[in-house]
Amino acid sequence: MGREAGFLFPGQGSQHAGMGRDVYDAWPQARAVFDEVSRTAGFDLRAACFEESGRPLESTAVAQPALLAVELSCAEVLTRAGVEPAAVAGHSLGEFAAWSICGAMDRGQVAALVAQRGRLMAEAAHERPGSMAAILGLDPQEVTELCQRASRAGVVTPANFNCPGQVVISGEMAAVQLAVQLAGERGAKGRMLPVAGGFHSPLMARAAERFAPALGEVNALDPGVPVAANATGDWVRSVAAVKAAAAAQMTSPVLWENCVRKLLGAGIRRFYEVGPGNVLAGLVRQIDASAEVIAAGDAEALKQIVATSRG
Repeated sequence: MGREAGFLFPGQGSQHAGMGRDVYDAWPQARAVFDEVSRTAGFDLRAACFEESGRPLESTAVAQPALLAVELSCAEVLTRAGVEPAAVAGHSLGEFAAWSICGAMDRGQVAALVAQRGRLMAEAAHERPGSMAAILGLDPQEVTELCQRASRAGVVTPANFNCPGQVVISGEMAAVQLAVQLAGERGAKGRMLPVAGGFHSPLMARAAERFAPALGEVNALDPGVPVAANATGDWVRSVAAVKAAAAAQMTSPVLWENCVRKLLGAGIRRFYEVGPGNVLAGLVRQIDASAEVIAAGDAEALKQIVATSRG
């Protein structure tokens, strides 16, 4: 099939009980990747992912390596079948799967980093509690101004520029709640999100500081496939740019709309959402309704993609 599509990797919030189990059962290569990530991360991720209640996945420290294991397992099935990306992007945590798939970091390095990232972000959320909310119906500048007004109640900032009319904000609870109230007064909608902390905001600054030494030790390579990075919304093509993007990611907003537009601008019209759920599919369609987004997060979907690729 060759390189004709973009791979998109979802972030925290897409996890669900049972994710990846059918993929794990169907392909030996998926099992090998999943188990490798588990060993390196130091978690029994089969227990976390396959537990029917889904409670283990409510923990940031567990959810992040669990998502990585599922995403890289699904990607392994695709690439072994000859379905390879022309470019990649990942939303928040998903960007670390992108670093692996593009060849910038090996799987072991990424698994170790994500395990530490999840743990540090969970610790930061405990030390400086926060929340997030989706603001619907305002443009990015309006949301930025709204956060500036709400900052009298505490830290609050745009965190995810997801698609036209949807910006997620993050910060201290009182300030996020005030921003939601102010959005309502403008005729927009604000919805609190069930998250464990104020991610992609200054509340994660201490976690980013603690994460920096581990990133500095990574033996990264120039990406073999172009990556659109969250922190800049632009291509990352060098080792220095990879490390800078990964270091900035925890406290910087996710410029997801810019990332998707970068791939669209490169001529990519078909995307695979490699991992659980369909959150990114919805966002891509809001950015460009003509783009094709194909789920690639369960065994049935992967079998269909592989069969099509073999003609």
